[in-house]
Amino acid sequence: MAAAAQVTLTVPNGAKQQIVEHSKVAKYEMPIGSWADGAVPTKRITGPLWQRAWQLQSPSITIDQFAAPILSQMKEAGYDVVFDCHDVQCGGFDFRYSIKVFLAPQMFVNLRNFRFIAFEKANSVKTLLASKAGSTLSFQLIEVNPEASATAEISQKLPKLARQTFYTDMQTELLQNGYAVLSDLDYEPGSSKLGAGPFRSLQELADFMENQPEAEIILVGHTDNTGASDANIALSKRRAASVVERLVTKYGIAAKQLTADGVGFFAPLTANTADSGRERNRRVEAVIKRLQ
Repeated sequence: MAAAAQVTLTVPNGAKQQIVEHSKVAKYEMPIGSWADGAVPTKRITGPLWQRAWQLQSPSITIDQFAAPILSQMKEAGYDVVFDCHDVQCGGFDFRYSIKVFLAPQMFVNLRNFRFIAFEKANSVKTLLASKAGSTLSFQLIEVNPEASATAEISQKLPKLARQTFYTDMQTELLQNGYAVLSDLDYEPGSSKLGAGPFRSLQELADFMENQPEAEIILVGHTDNTGASDANIALSKRRAASVVERLVTKYGIAAKQLTADGVGFFAPLTANTADSGRERNRRVEAVIKRLQ
């Protein structure tokens, strides 16, 4: 059987490549149907794998408008559409978290607005995942060709690959949920003085903000339910302010990117009925106010 010919894919001008990964030999479970009976049906393809993701800022373009020229290119190259679905039709949340997808911020998937298309020609397969959130269109291409040493070319209408950034669990949580608990901070009981550290969470937050220079973060303090509400709100604000001070003085983060606030015991993570619960509720969270 002849190897599938290379395809030069053209994507819109202005699309910025976020990340690329390449495996010389990989097993790719290509989705070929919607989520059903607790799983997404797949076809396993083994061979060289490329996975790329881009983002495009465009208030007007829809995911179907974006996908149309790629569909045309693939069909002209002799590829068949094996599977094509939209968000709810695909299986929504269950489909999204069952398939191979880069994590945010390289690839944002709006569960209410995405489209997945799988293509196949001989033993060569390619999949497109596109999603729109606000004015940002994110899309990912995966391609596997067991009979080729090189994969499809990407039109030079694209800029060069951006610097790859790897995120820790805390940073990923911050991006996906919009907030993250700085779980290793240490305060004296009833005090707003932050311990000497070092604290890994502060280093990770500082690294994150260096990679996101336009980001603005609110540090929100929380307490247990010991004492009066007014006193706890004041204490939680002072604890958050001590985190801001440490990030500015030790890690060089611009003060304009940081805000301190506190809510006392009004947003507990768990019940305050045991020491373990009260300890967990005494915390500072980083909340994204603005990302870019």
